[in-house]
Amino acid sequence: EISIITQSPNTMRIELSIAAFPDVTVNYLTLKIENQAAVSTLSYQLIDMNGLLLECKQDLSSETLISLNNYPTATYILKVTQDSKEIKLFRIIKK
Repeated sequence: EISIITQSPNTMRIELSIAAFPDVTVNYLTLKIENQAAVSTLSYQLIDMNGLLLECKQDLSSETLISLNNYPTATYILKVTQDSKEIKLFRIIKK
């Protein structure tokens, strides 16, 4: 389950799409960014509910694959930033 927690107004449109394999677990997320001009200025952080930074990446592509294979069933926050400014937060529930 993915839900948007916050989104800065007047920012580019960012879409997060997900596919689950096998059916009962979520192994990967795909972060899709429609505004190609700004892709290289974006980064993400994957954070657990205790605030621990699990993963971060800069210089994203238009479709960035994020693996959740090494993380247990839990709720996570995916924070997308542009030039150190928070653009969008997603709540990710790994089942």
